[in-house]
Amino acid sequence: MMKKGAPGGSEMLLKGRVDTELLVALEQVMQTTSGYQEVADVVRRLESTGHPYRAQQVIENILAEREMRARRGQQQRFGIGRVGRLYRLSWLGQPAQTKSSPSRHNSEAAVPRAGYSKAERACLKRLRAMNWQDFEAQIEQLLPALGMQNVVRTPAQRDGGIDLRGLWSMEGLIHVRVAVQVKQHASNISRPDIQKLRGSLAIGELGWFFTTGDYSENAKLEAAAPDRQPISLISGIQVASLLLKYSTPLVGEEL
Repeated sequence: MMKKGAPGGSEMLLKGRVDTELLVALEQVMQTTSGYQEVADVVRRLESTGHPYRAQQVIENILAEREMRARRGQQQRFGIGRVGRLYRLSWLGQPAQTKSSPSRHNSEAAVPRAGYSKAERACLKRLRAMNWQDFEAQIEQLLPALGMQNVVRTPAQRDGGIDLRGLWSMEGLIHVRVAVQVKQHASNISRPDIQKLRGSLAIGELGWFFTTGDYSENAKLEAAAPDRQPISLISGIQVASLLLKYSTPLVGEEL
């Protein structure tokens, strides 16, 4: 099937044009999640909503829009970063509106719907029903599927500090040390949590933050700060999506 989209990327950038339809669709699928998202996952969710764009089109349109907004002095909506050859995207605008806004301490935070399947939403509900120890064990089981090697637990502690460490291998060519924070927390993670993780990183170490909830706007801005060690934010619905993608069984339900 032919992938749709505006003219080729370099021509589009030279003319200062963006594909408005692509950007609207991209906003709809990205505003329900937090932190950096792999381009391949974003493209997959775009296609699931009837918008089969290529990764190159997505990247080029984001770069074009960022340049346009920078010239106009407007706030950026999309963040983009690169590790080796891999591009990662993030949503910097307002999160999707829900019918009811859960309070800070509400353990039944809304389950995102746009761009996610019934199976992913059901998996998220089961993750939120776990205790913190089982959720940490769940992430420990998931990490090898994400390319993490030599995963080890740090001294047990419930709410603070780094929980896991490992070596992230990208196609067997690049190896990066990663520190992982895990929080079984259905409401938004805040900026101080991100700052605490960054303050615990060793030199040259990346930070990954996993939660069953989501992240505040300030937390996302802190994680995406260009002049600091990068922090990847993985929300609860993203964890559910990854578990299903890599056929990782839920803790307590292993065969």
